Amino acid sequence: MSTAGWPVGSGAWRDDDLLATAGSDPVARWRALEACREYLRLVARRGRWADDADLRATSDLVQGTVLRGWNEFSQFRGRTPGQLRAWLRAILVHAALNGRRRRRAAHAGSGRRVADEARISSSSPSRIVGERDERAALDASLERLPERHRRVIRMRLWDRLSFAQIGAAMEVSEDAARMLYSRAIARLRESMRSGHEPG
Repeated sequence: MSTAGWPVGSGAWRDDDLLATAGSDPVARWRALEACREYLRLVARRGRWADDADLRATSDLVQGTVLRGWNEFSQFRGRTPGQLRAWLRAILVHAALNGRRRRRAAHAGSGRRVADEARISSSSPSRIVGERDERAALDASLERLPERHRRVIRMRLWDRLSFAQIGAAMEVSEDAARMLYSRAIARLRESMRSGHEPG
């Protein structure tokens, strides 16, 4: 059994011993999580999941991931270090995406009000109603799409992620993420044209 990525030496442990006791032994749990810290830094930097290029943003993201892993360790169902790293990686990616969504929503919220007021003052009532109807039709068409398609559209258009980042978040290759996005947009267009569930 490989111990790659796990500390070795006088206090060495086997992968299965560590993960078997990590649920009930706080020291073993901490060692398991700490052994993944460098991997998480690498994931955050390579995937550009931290908001800024500075080390502080990366460290904050990694620290938050390790703390959440500590608090939610009872939900971990894996048995190997690789599975633990994958679980923590998913926590890191979701935390980064949620942080981006919150910041964009806050930023868009303040700017959207100003833009709406400017648009309303310069638009005719019929144009405003037409835009609202188009927005409602788009929302309805998005809701009719499968969750996977809604998710890839949201990550690409709202979160402005690259296909590499989308692939990492959805655990598929960059090319698969690109193809999924293309299929999702095609189904959205079809749904918008027909006004019913795409088939």
